[in-house]
Amino acid sequence: MEKDAISRELHGKKKYGYVIGNFGVFLNSIFINVFITNYYIYTVNVDSLFILIAFSSQQVIAAISAIIFGILVDNKKPGRFGKRRPFLLYGLPIWAITAVLIWMPPVLNPQDGSMTGIIGAYFWLIGLINFVLGQSILSPHASMLPEQSQTLKNREDVNSITTLLTIIGSVIGMILPLIVKSVLVDPQNVGWWTYSGKTLLFAMPIISLIVVSFGVFCILITFFSVDESFHKKIHYEQIVKKSIKETFKHMTIPARDKEFRKVFSISMLTSIAGSIMGFVVIPFLDFVMLFHGNNYYIYIITSISNKIAWYFLWVAVIKRKGLIFSYKWVILISIVTSSCIMIFLLNDLSFTIKVIIFVITIGTLLGSIYAFRLFTTPLTALLVTEAAKMEHLSNIDESVAKLSGSYFGFVNFTFSIGNAIAYIILAFIFTGNNKSNTIIIILTFTSMAFFFILSFLILKTMRIKEND
Repeated sequence: MEKDAISRELHGKKKYGYVIGNFGVFLNSIFINVFITNYYIYTVNVDSLFILIAFSSQQVIAAISAIIFGILVDNKKPGRFGKRRPFLLYGLPIWAITAVLIWMPPVLNPQDGSMTGIIGAYFWLIGLINFVLGQSILSPHASMLPEQSQTLKNREDVNSITTLLTIIGSVIGMILPLIVKSVLVDPQNVGWWTYSGKTLLFAMPIISLIVVSFGVFCILITFFSVDESFHKKIHYEQIVKKSIKETFKHMTIPARDKEFRKVFSISMLTSIAGSIMGFVVIPFLDFVMLFHGNNYYIYIITSISNKIAWYFLWVAVIKRKGLIFSYKWVILISIVTSSCIMIFLLNDLSFTIKVIIFVITIGTLLGSIYAFRLFTTPLTALLVTEAAKMEHLSNIDESVAKLSGSYFGFVNFTFSIGNAIAYIILAFIFTGNNKSNTIIIILTFTSMAFFFILSFLILKTMRIKEND
C-alpha cells in the first residue's frame, strides 16, 4: 500500500465540505419522513392503511436501489470528475423537484374518501422517485469515506461531525412542522376543509422549497470540496461489465461478512424503533400530551437540549471506552427509557407531571437514537478495510474502491428496510379511530423496547478489532 494511501485523511475545508452533503439530504429526508404520513392521513384525509403501506413499499424499493447504486459506483471507472463525485449530481434536479411536489397532491380527498386511489397513487409515485434518487446521492456519498479517510481516529472525527449535523438536521426538520402546528387554531383537527388544514396546505410546500434548495446547495458544496484525484495514481484492472445476475451476486458480498451481518442487523432493528418514534411522536403530542399553541415548544426545547447533550456525552465516552462498549450502553439506556413510557397509561397524571416524565423519557430516547449514527459508519468503514485486506490486491485503495459502495449501500438498505417494516406494522395498528387512541399510541411507543432488546443481544456477540 502506498504511503499517501495509509495516511489519507479529511481535514479543514475538505472535511466540512464532505459532511455538509449528507446534512443537506438528511435534512430534507427527516422533514419529509417525520410529517408526510401525518400530513396525508390527518390533513389530506387519506386512509392511514393505504398511506403507510405505500410508504413502506417506497422504502423497500429505495432500500434495494441503495445497494444497486453502491454497486454501480464501485464498478465505475474513474473519469474526469472522479469515481463517486458525479453520482452526487445525476439525480439531484428531479430529487429536488419531487421533494416539493410530494406536498402538493393534485386533488384533496372528500370526507367520504372517494379520491383515495388517485391521491394514494400520486403519493406513492412522487415519493418513490424522491426516495430512490435520494439513495442515488447518499450511497455514493457514504461510500467515499473509506477512501477519503483511512484512519479510525479521523473517521470517528468525521462521523462525530456528521452525527452532530444529523442532530441539528433532525431538530430543524421536526421544528418546522411543529412551528406551523403551534399557530393552528385547532391542532387536533387539521382536515383540509378546516382553517387549520388550509394553513398546513399553504405552508408545507413553501417550507419544503426552502429546505430542498438548501439541500441542493449542500450537495454542490460537497461536489466541489471532495478530492478524488488519488484515483489517477491507482492502476485499475479493466472493468468488466457485469450481467444482472453477477451484479446481484456482488450485492451479497457484505451479507457474507459475519461481523457486518451483526452491524446491519442492529442498524435495521434500531431503524424500526426510530421509525416508530418518528411516526408516533406527533400523535403523542396531540392526543396524549394534548399540546396546543406554545406547548409544542416544550418538545422543541427537549429535542434540542437532549440530542446535543447526549451527543457530546457519547463522543467523550467513545474516546475513552471505544465503540462497542459505548454502543451497548446507548442501547441499554434506550431499552429502559422506552419501557418507561408505559407510565403515561396512568389516567390521574397532571399536565405538569406528564411534562416532567416526557422530558426525561422522550428526551433521553431522542438523545440515544441519534447517537446510533456515531457507531454504524465507523464500524462499517473498519469492516470495509478488513475485507479489502482479504482481497490480497497490490494496492488496498483498489480493494476499498471495489467494496466500499457495496457495504455502505447495504447499510442504507437496512435502514430503509427497517423503515419499511416499521411502517407496515404501523399501518395495521393505526387504522380507523386508532390513529387518535391514546392507549394504542402509548403502547406502540413502548414497543420500541422490544427492538432495542434484540439489538443489544446481537451486539453482545460482536467481535471487531477497533485498532487501525
